[in-house]
Amino acid sequence: MGIFFFFLFALTLLGVYIAIRRQLASPGVIGALGMIFSIIFMTLYLLSFEIVMIQGVIFGVVIGILFAGATLATAIYFLRQEQKSS
Repeated sequence: MGIFFFFLFALTLLGVYIAIRRQLASPGVIGALGMIFSIIFMTLYLLSFEIVMIQGVIFGVVIGILFAGATLATAIYFLRQEQKSS
C-alpha cells in the first residue's frame, strides 16, 4: 500500500511543476496546495512502514516541504528563463 502513496506523492510534484509552467493559477496557490498534498502523501507513505507515528509525521512534513519547495523553485526558474528569452 505504501507504493501507492509514493506514486501519489510523485504525481503531486509533477502536477505542481506542470501547473507552474502552464501558469494555471498563482504560484503561491499552486505551491501551497502542492506542499500540503506532498506532506500528506509522504506522511502516509512513511506511516505505511512500521515506524513510530511521530517520527513518520515529522519526516513526512520535512521531506514533503523540501521536495515541493525544490519542485516549485525549479518550475519558477525555468518559467522566468523562458519569459526572458521571449
